[in-house]
Amino acid sequence: MKNILKKRLERLMAKKTDLSSRAMASEDAAEIRSIGEQLKELNEEIKDINDEIANLEKEEDEKRSAQPAVPWRPQACCLRWRCGQSSAPGSS
Repeated sequence: MKNILKKRLERLMAKKTDLSSRAMASEDAAEIRSIGEQLKELNEEIKDINDEIANLEKEEDEKRSAQPAVPWRPQACCLRWRCGQSSAPGSS
């Protein structure tokens, strides 16, 4: 879901850049006003998508912190050495 939102955000940012350059190149006041309204709507959509991405990242962080940490378990060779079933590492 987050990847989809990021791709959508990229498309909206590209559209925003295109509209901004069109507004700068235009000399027609009505066209500039129209582009300004479109930019305002785009900015609102961009803000909403950024908020959604932030919420998803927050949920992911909460899920990660809610998962119990995996306890350390010694390897089988360590257990044998502690039990005296084999010689200590490095000794012959």
